[in-house]
Amino acid sequence: MGATLANLVKVRSRLAIDIRDYYEALISTLDVTPWYREGQVIRARDIAIPAQVLKRAPKPPRDAGGDAAQRFSAQHFLVPEIARLYEEPTPADGEIVEWEEELRQVRRAVVKGAPGSGKSFLTQMTAVKLACTALAQLAARAEPLHPLLLPIHVDLAQLAQANLSLSLEEALLAVLSAPYALSPRLKDWMQEKLRSTECWLIFDALDQVEPGDRSRLRQLLQQLDTQRWQSHVILTCRSANYNSGDVPWPQITEYEIAPHAFGPMQEFVTRWFAADPTREQTLQQALSQNFALSQACRVPLVLTLTCLAHEEQEVTATTRRGDIYGWVLRGLVRRAWKPENRRNPFDPHIAKVLRDLTPTAKILFTQQPTSNLFRQSDIQKAIDKARQEKNSKPDELFPEILDCGILIGAGFRPDGEPQFSFLHRSFLEYLTARALAEQGWDTIVTEIDKKAWDPAWQEVIIFLAGQLKTPREVENLLSLLADKQRDDVFRHRLALAAQCLPEAHPTLCHDDMTEIEDRITTDAFTLWEKHCQLEKHRALPHLIAALPMLAQVNAQVQPGTSFLERVWELLIDEDQIKHRTAILTIGALGIMAVTSEIYMDLRTRLGDGDVCEIATTAIENPDSVAPTPRILMALCLTMLTHPDRGFREAATATLRKLGGVVATSETLIALCKMRMDKAGKSREAAAEDIKKRGSVAATPESLIALHTMWTGKDWYEHRVAAEALGKLRAQGIRIFERNAGSWEMKRAQELSNKEYGGG
Repeated sequence: MGATLANLVKVRSRLAIDIRDYYEALISTLDVTPWYREGQVIRARDIAIPAQVLKRAPKPPRDAGGDAAQRFSAQHFLVPEIARLYEEPTPADGEIVEWEEELRQVRRAVVKGAPGSGKSFLTQMTAVKLACTALAQLAARAEPLHPLLLPIHVDLAQLAQANLSLSLEEALLAVLSAPYALSPRLKDWMQEKLRSTECWLIFDALDQVEPGDRSRLRQLLQQLDTQRWQSHVILTCRSANYNSGDVPWPQITEYEIAPHAFGPMQEFVTRWFAADPTREQTLQQALSQNFALSQACRVPLVLTLTCLAHEEQEVTATTRRGDIYGWVLRGLVRRAWKPENRRNPFDPHIAKVLRDLTPTAKILFTQQPTSNLFRQSDIQKAIDKARQEKNSKPDELFPEILDCGILIGAGFRPDGEPQFSFLHRSFLEYLTARALAEQGWDTIVTEIDKKAWDPAWQEVIIFLAGQLKTPREVENLLSLLADKQRDDVFRHRLALAAQCLPEAHPTLCHDDMTEIEDRITTDAFTLWEKHCQLEKHRALPHLIAALPMLAQVNAQVQPGTSFLERVWELLIDEDQIKHRTAILTIGALGIMAVTSEIYMDLRTRLGDGDVCEIATTAIENPDSVAPTPRILMALCLTMLTHPDRGFREAATATLRKLGGVVATSETLIALCKMRMDKAGKSREAAAEDIKKRGSVAATPESLIALHTMWTGKDWYEHRVAAEALGKLRAQGIRIFERNAGSWEMKRAQELSNKEYGGG
């Protein structure tokens, strides 16, 4: 009997090792990105931030009071007909939820998104998190082997291969066997768990399955219901390729990847540049002051590429989107972020590839302006046509732009022909604008005049404003768009001209030709003001999208009065209609509307209570662009110390959403003072923010404030301080030791580890 028991223990031990090896191999396989820094892969967990998804749900009834309807968020700046071009959801499609929270409810889920939206990254991080959780349980021997989680991450194109069994169990184990070297013991354990609630089946890229394999795949997926599998299932597909008929489950919850709001955008930049705070601050400031750039960076891929470009060439508040797209394309062609075969930045081959790619992109775009999905044969025809027009020698452009990542695979057409997309539609638009600019304004003016009405051409024309060669050409473009005689009653072309201003401004300023900017700003703001006073502002979504661009350039509305100054003048006007107009405008601009000059003027002319009320209105939109940390700090500190609890709660919520950009000792001290609100929400909100501060708050002043909490008698404060202290890095620990002693620091860390898992 003893020998038998010993054998059982040995078998369990070997199985535990096999399970551990599987978890570690899964994490190692998925915890990667396609990008390299100095020859080392950038790990996914180093830059991952909590994902948000849009959940398809019944539309909630609109508040009769209309308060919610009056608030604008960054997603309102992309009207539905434009959003569809980018395969992006809009707020009307459902509600935005935290993926981590939603994951607990997942049974059968489909996650959709456009190229660059991060859907594959989301599945990777989901599988990694599940594996890490199970690995920790295994290492702690906290659970027996049977109830451990089993995360499985598989590309659907592999699962649908014709040489695999039509049994889902057998096909899954066959696909996993090669990369993970499954032992017979591990296979048996997996087979027992595949149908259980502990199993998470994560199937990536339905759109990459060949048409001939779709029928087989459908049979495999159908077994999940016909055989009553209890496992959780997550499946991803590109939005443009999604057909619900390919997913044979009677009940499906559909999600779409939500674009980044401003807070998550900041958090991503902080994580990316964790080792280079100076560069991080430069990019944070650029994103906070450059609305056009921050709007582009709502797309996870574009934000990632902007971070990569910023590592080599500094992105500032005056950098145009077109500049970044040019840097990124050069970086991709020279394989700047690949592990090997990187080209010299001055290699003439880079310019040649881009010279051939630019007219090719224009041909593809003009043939299908509403698409970012092209047959391989159509791409090759466009390449050949572009070369004939330029009389250049043929070479292998197609495989090169595919290899460097400018083109990506986008599944197959029904006839089996491969199709491809540009890595994001905006790169196709940028290249098209570049090709048009090379033709010269006199050649393209008629075409632009016609296409200015087409939403599919909107971004091309905006990029064109930054690509035209001379200030005179840029002025001609803006004058054409702003011509009232050529516009409709709602001035769609004027709004487009306003959106062009951030790209056009550096060129116009070079020759002091900014009169056209003042004219566009005056006309656009006057129209917006008029429709707000008539309660018809909702009829102008295109103008709402242009307001932040007007704020970014901040040209004159009237002599001596800039756009932002005019908005704030309306705010303090006694006329209630004008006051409401200003509130709506600030709601659209968000906290971008608060500059240092405006803030100081407000403090002089208004009392703190009025400033707080205005600040609450300005910062209630967390998706919009923040001003400089100093100004946001001033607003929030004014509110944090206000006797009205509502102001304090609003400020705390804003600090929490905006994250690291205002994570300073001054805010921490103010948050610590909010311990007075022992019965209110402010206390808990402040505590949560304090716990998240980490090493950014490791200054003598903030640590003394934490030490006061630590040594107090309140058990709640004691634990809040413990978690914050337990997360501090070496610098903060040394500072704390000088003020509190090493023994108390050790106690704080131990309590933090025990209560919260900090360290």
